[in-house]
Amino acid sequence: MNRYLKYLKVIPLFVFTIISGLANLVHADLVITPVTPVVEVGQSITLTVSEANGGVTWIAELGQIKGNGAIITYVAPNEAGIYAITALSGTDVRAVQVKVIEHCDTCGFSRENAVWEIFTQRPTINALAFSPDKSILWVNTINGIEQWETSTGQLLRIYTSDDLPDSFPEKIFADNSNNIWQNAGNDLLQFKANDDGIIFQADNAVLPNNIIQALVQDSEKKLWVKTANGFIYREESGDWATLFLNSSELPPDILNLLNNTDESSETIVDTTSLKLPSNNVLSQLSDSNGTWLGTDKGLFLLDSNNELVVFNTDNSGLPHDVVNVLKSDNKGGLWVGTQGGLGYLTFGQKSSIINKITKEEPEKEKSLRNALFREKRAAIFIHPQSQGGGHHQNFALEFMANYAYRNLYIRGYDNNEIYFLSHKPDLDFNGDARPDFYIVDAPVTLAEFRNNKTAPRNITITDIQTAFNSAKNKGQLDYPLFVIFIGHGLSGKLSLDSLNKETLKADTFKAILDDYQNSTGNQVVVIIEAAHSGTLISTLAGPNRVIMTSTGDGFAYYQDLGRTSFLKLFADQMRKGETLWDTRDFIEHTFSKYQFPFNQQIPQLEDNADGMLAQNICLNGCFGGLPGVLTLIVQPFGQINPGQPIDFTLEANLDEGGIHRVWSPVMTPEIAQQYNEQGFSLLPMPTVQLSQHPLIRSKDSSNQWHGQFSGFNTTGDYLFTFKAIDNKGIITESEPVNVFIELSKNAYFNSNTNILHIPAVKVGTETFQADLTLHSVEPTIILELNTTSVKLASDNAIEEIAHFESNTGAVDIPLLDIPNTSGSMDTFSVDLQLVPQTSPLQFRVENITPQ
Repeated sequence: MNRYLKYLKVIPLFVFTIISGLANLVHADLVITPVTPVVEVGQSITLTVSEANGGVTWIAELGQIKGNGAIITYVAPNEAGIYAITALSGTDVRAVQVKVIEHCDTCGFSRENAVWEIFTQRPTINALAFSPDKSILWVNTINGIEQWETSTGQLLRIYTSDDLPDSFPEKIFADNSNNIWQNAGNDLLQFKANDDGIIFQADNAVLPNNIIQALVQDSEKKLWVKTANGFIYREESGDWATLFLNSSELPPDILNLLNNTDESSETIVDTTSLKLPSNNVLSQLSDSNGTWLGTDKGLFLLDSNNELVVFNTDNSGLPHDVVNVLKSDNKGGLWVGTQGGLGYLTFGQKSSIINKITKEEPEKEKSLRNALFREKRAAIFIHPQSQGGGHHQNFALEFMANYAYRNLYIRGYDNNEIYFLSHKPDLDFNGDARPDFYIVDAPVTLAEFRNNKTAPRNITITDIQTAFNSAKNKGQLDYPLFVIFIGHGLSGKLSLDSLNKETLKADTFKAILDDYQNSTGNQVVVIIEAAHSGTLISTLAGPNRVIMTSTGDGFAYYQDLGRTSFLKLFADQMRKGETLWDTRDFIEHTFSKYQFPFNQQIPQLEDNADGMLAQNICLNGCFGGLPGVLTLIVQPFGQINPGQPIDFTLEANLDEGGIHRVWSPVMTPEIAQQYNEQGFSLLPMPTVQLSQHPLIRSKDSSNQWHGQFSGFNTTGDYLFTFKAIDNKGIITESEPVNVFIELSKNAYFNSNTNILHIPAVKVGTETFQADLTLHSVEPTIILELNTTSVKLASDNAIEEIAHFESNTGAVDIPLLDIPNTSGSMDTFSVDLQLVPQTSPLQFRVENITPQ
């Protein structure tokens, strides 16, 4: 006996006599045509009912019914989706699901725009259920039931077999209170978190039949159950009400809710004519893309053109070829439960952008919809192989390529609007730790790499020309063609392989750009992330063309595995809807705060129109940023003592989605001196991982993150840049926080800030501390006094005191520490000489001697 029977509530309501052969709730003779109606948003379609027994009443879940009788006109709502239309005639009822699609001539289904996210690899998923607002997804697996947050993809809780009934649940439902209801064998089980379950069974005169087809909860919190033999509802108090045998007895809103929830009401597709690899259809669902069929040999889509599209593990990110269950979120996303895990399938972000922006500004809906769906755009990514040498240099370049791609995608670029050239076919742009299909277009795709065993190879100039030819075939664009290069640079050229055997010279690149623009007349934006990239600007510049490079003729610098870089900041600003001009200024200002060596890197911009072009170009249009911005607030560190760890707290707030990780890379004095010829650090960067303290986690402190750093090994500046990554893979960073730690009693020259710090200098009978700033090095090294830094020295234990002779203007510094290229210290004695009649006071270096 099931262990939950002891919790059975005996309900003294009605004794139901189940009459054998009770008529189905949906009359077999009532027919609505067309059987699978499709209509554009805001447009109308004619619906006809036949075989009616008397007058006909029509009910629409959303949209309007015009007219009455056997023939009516249905006016679709302005939101794409699947909506139930119900016809009632006497005791008979028939429902169809109308597919409302976007109003667009050019935005038909494209498999290339398919993006898979894999949320769990648990085996055998056989049931899925949404909460009424679809914020929670319940996932039924062989090991238990999982509760997922749909906006973040975060696993909230797992209910194991100890929490569940002995019989394996066949279906799961969720009510408005997020209670789980299971169709488990002959049982209807209600399960609450941390509570025991309650079983309701037909043989106890509660349910009219154990074959449960649908379950919904209305606005009065009544739970309606549709079985094969009738309807019954449960009051919020727990009492069960009278059995309804005929659907015509139900309130119209309840009937629509049940019809829209009942998976058995889907139009059955004759699979024999489709010539599927398997006719064992395990699941079926219709959405705005068409009719989906889950089989034991893959997922199939019968699109609006009656063409069959195949998704399997060989050509997509489908977790497993056995597809047990499908659920649509009505926002363009499809949840797929398989034998090998849970997947989420989407086809671009255009609808999501429209819904988010027009939610607050509905007047923008029409113009934004037209811009995103009807206007044309294109981009080219060029991601050659790394030369190596730096710390995880390959990973840094790969991160930048993936991150820039992700931001274009979020901003509304579909996969088929981006031509991605990469030496690496198995890129993971959405961060789910699985390679993404349809991202890399050349020279070797993921399908060619996996299925045909084609070996990856380096990018060639011919490949780049092919990419531009593909862009030319798109014709006239409504937005500039964005060309983004992420790799290594030499003076006047870009490297296309790890040994510089093939390079893209500036004049060759210019010829390709000229050819494209002469053919199309389109504007072009070229973004180059590479060392020495500024040396290409003068050659590449041309009419209707913006060139932006990560640096001038020097190095481009990278830290935190590429998460501190020009391209990362560029992608962030473009995602926010900033102009190219403002983006360049923002990055230059940000780098100046990072100190050495990033303060040596100045991004360059040329548009051949005195900046007017760059001031009016945003990525995919200047419609502003999207909601869901993550903000970081760093609390002051407090007292910092040499040799002691620093404790810090950060407040991270995100109004939409979830925060996956918070951390801070630390630019130490040693790291600041360790870079190769391409600007990559030779040493791993210390990183502080922040966490939420489990003992203080509450409603008021859930956004508080805490960490500690104790790696102060050298006198100098330590730069903390706090970062957080959200569920979309977007990284937000704080203003850099600089901490100067003095571990030596000697005078110290900070090569990051060009400041010579003298902890103690004797002037007459008083001892002061002072800072001198490097003023010039040619023809003589000159240091200038920072007058605001001068104050009485508080440490009387300082041994190596510098001396200032007021009569001669000479300064004797017995011991001066200067960091060398390895990060350790070299010590010198230094003689300075006051330069007469200078204000502020300047000192000339007379002598410097190693100690």
